[in-house]
Amino acid sequence: MQYVEEYLADRNGNVIAQAVLTITDYPSGTTSSAYATDAVGTNVNPITLDSNGQASYYLVPGAYTFTYVKSGIVTKVRTNVIIGSANDSYLPPGTGAVSRSVATKLGEI
Repeated sequence: MQYVEEYLADRNGNVIAQAVLTITDYPSGTTSSAYATDAVGTNVNPITLDSNGQASYYLVPGAYTFTYVKSGIVTKVRTNVIIGSANDSYLPPGTGAVSRSVATKLGEI
């Protein structure tokens, strides 16, 4: 499985606390399973980001759609996010970990 960290902020860098992230398989739209540990267990999807706009979880490598929702603040959909490919820009090559701010993506809203 692939470890993923999320940090959600608006285009001004303001943290989006308590947003809900729903992960679905791309392109089917079937709800995906996300796990709290690097083992199959209880599905934690959808995931509520903490008061710092952060969340961490594990996904099976594949293609996903990430939907972020915070009523009255932001809704963002990112499609065809590839998790687990060394050739994908979402993953730092060779590290097996993700640590990425999506603030610039939210600036496109």
